[in-house]
Amino acid sequence: MTFLSESGAAAMIAQAPVFFACALLSAPVSTLVHELGHALAARLAGLHVTKVVVGGGAAWLRLRLLGLHLEFGRALLAGGGTTHVEPGTHRSRRRTAAMLLGGPLANLALGLAVAASASTTAQPVLLAAGFGVVASQVAFAFDALWPRPARIGATTLPSDGQALLALLAGPAK
Repeated sequence: MTFLSESGAAAMIAQAPVFFACALLSAPVSTLVHELGHALAARLAGLHVTKVVVGGGAAWLRLRLLGLHLEFGRALLAGGGTTHVEPGTHRSRRRTAAMLLGGPLANLALGLAVAASASTTAQPVLLAAGFGVVASQVAFAFDALWPRPARIGATTLPSDGQALLALLAGPAK
């Protein structure tokens, strides 16, 4: 059974730079979607989100959107972001887990939406661009869930996966 003709395979190979460019350049969007996913999940869990930061370094843009303070750092392509929750907010394990899973789930949802949209086109360049974004969203979600210290600018924080493991292994609250 043949999935791609020779000309179809050649067209896909010719679009490889588009795939990789879209995968790499979607990093700031991936980070924004991820952090907004955390913020939405936190709000749905009853936590008060004070700020969402995307990118590292000094802030070059600050704005307020739907009651949420957004801050964009100068190092947008470097990735990294944080969602700040009001200190002292009562956080149960369930609420914290919901907030931690919100980011990776938002990336997977965006990847699924882009895949559904890209699959409706016969244009190789649009297909390559769409699946470049899909690949970056899936990679971003799995990277966030990998238990490891995550470096954001000069700060090292636990990844979502490391924080989830600590939550599961920690004492009951």
